[in-house]
Amino acid sequence: MFCRNCGNEFTNPDAIICPRCETRTGEGNNNCQACGAYIDPSVEICPCCGVKLVTKGAKSKVAVGLAAIFLGSFGVHCFMLGYKKKGAIFLTAFLVNLIIGYGIATILLVITLGLSFVLPTLITLVFAVWGVVDAIMIFTGKVNKDAQGRFLK
Repeated sequence: MFCRNCGNEFTNPDAIICPRCETRTGEGNNNCQACGAYIDPSVEICPCCGVKLVTKGAKSKVAVGLAAIFLGSFGVHCFMLGYKKKGAIFLTAFLVNLIIGYGIATILLVITLGLSFVLPTLITLVFAVWGVVDAIMIFTGKVNKDAQGRFLK
């Protein structure tokens, strides 16, 4: 067995971490786990030995894309890809808009005859459109890696 990150051959088949590069076993996408040959990270089968490459921790492009469409306003797809800061900004901004925007709109409902709901609704729509745009970028391959550099499958 070889390290997927550096190509080092494991002397201990039960190793959890590569002794050369200290990467966890199965992580990385530069080398074949069966023959150690350097490969293109986007291929699924090693061109040298024909073995199906193990993609440990790879996330599904379909799952992340659907999360972006249906839960994009909350930033769920950002959390799934490992972008915690971006996800937290999405979630916080959405919740602030929900609580403060609609809270003020409810208070002003009588005075403005319902027009106070326009701004918070537009802001909510912006978050929804942003999620759909992210989904399109995921499905078309513009976003094809997670925060750790692993390709989406």
